[in-house]
Amino acid sequence: MIFKVFISHSSKDNDIVNSLYSVLKQSGIEVYAALFSYAPGIQLSKKILDGIRKSDCVLVLLTGRARMSNWVQNEIGMAKALGKLIIPIVEEGVKVPSILAGIEYIRFDKKEPLRTVEHIRRYFEQLKLQKERNAIFGLGLAALFLGLIILASD
Repeated sequence: MIFKVFISHSSKDNDIVNSLYSVLKQSGIEVYAALFSYAPGIQLSKKILDGIRKSDCVLVLLTGRARMSNWVQNEIGMAKALGKLIIPIVEEGVKVPSILAGIEYIRFDKKEPLRTVEHIRRYFEQLKLQKERNAIFGLGLAALFLGLIILASD
């Protein structure tokens, strides 16, 4: 089962997004980021909403530059409206916006970016495994229910 992550970020943080993208893809996680989703002629807000809707969760890379981005704020709002799991990655010294108040986040230290990227990779691998387990459990329940219907119809 594929686990899908939408990365909300400032275009000025593409170097960090590239690292996250590579590491998560190597772990079998599907990643959506505007940086890798070039679609001329498509309305940007529609493309982003579709990406968020299709994702299991939204990773918000909240750097000083992203904090000032209207797009990042809009993406967080879309994710909240869709009831998506939001995982903020907050750069040291950046104030968490009120829209993310009360959500536990991962601290991002620009001096050790690979350490943070590895932490994120491990966390997403756990989420992916949990999704797979839930799917297997759901299939088991469906099979049990179907079996009961068959037995009841005899």
